[in-house]
Amino acid sequence: MVIVMLSCLLCIGTSASTLSSDYICDYSADVSAASGGRIIVGVSVDALGYMTQVGASSITIYKSSDQINWSPVKTYSYTNYPSMMTSGYYYFADAVTYYGTAGYYYLAMVTCYAGDANGHDTRLYTTSGTRAIS
Repeated sequence: MVIVMLSCLLCIGTSASTLSSDYICDYSADVSAASGGRIIVGVSVDALGYMTQVGASSITIYKSSDQINWSPVKTYSYTNYPSMMTSGYYYFADAVTYYGTAGYYYLAMVTCYAGDANGHDTRLYTTSGTRAIS
């Protein structure tokens, strides 16, 4: 309970410019490269209280050979990948793994989500690109 209260106080104590919404305190995502061309998308969502659903409602992976022109290659939805969403005060996980091609660059657009019986909110987060390795 002390950890939960501390987490809520930290969210409430942030400045208005960093407060995301009535549901989401903070959110972020990243992509990392692993052997075999794997691209791992990590997602972090901190809610302002207990949520019946918190996590990523969708993740779209984009591919590029030059880091200028990006094309979508795969979209994941929590309805098909339930591990992208949970209940509680926060969500932090390696949400999805995409099998890319070594040498190409990948980034992700993540829709972060938090909601309860009273409503919900979403925030879009775009990661920086990373190069897939063999």
